[in-house]
Amino acid sequence: MLASSETLHPVWSQVLGDPFLRRLLLRFIFIRAVLALYAPTFNKKEYLPECSPPLPDCVLPMTCSSISAVQQMADIFGASTMFNFSEGSMQEV
Repeated sequence: MLASSETLHPVWSQVLGDPFLRRLLLRFIFIRAVLALYAPTFNKKEYLPECSPPLPDCVLPMTCSSISAVQQMADIFGASTMFNFSEGSMQEV
């Protein structure tokens, strides 16, 4: 999704070409989604990391794909109760 985004900033296009930086960026996206959905920090923007230039909307923490990825990992580790996966918080992109 990230590579095919029409609104991807040229800086991120360059980052995606390097395997190490790509992995670092994907981890940042995942951690940001985890922090956004973690119950004690849910809806508290002061706990969410930011980046510049901003990433496209398709990888925001409250998109269905981000929520699904965090939910799958939480299910694997038996930690689903620690997250807020409410249907009202999902955004379609």
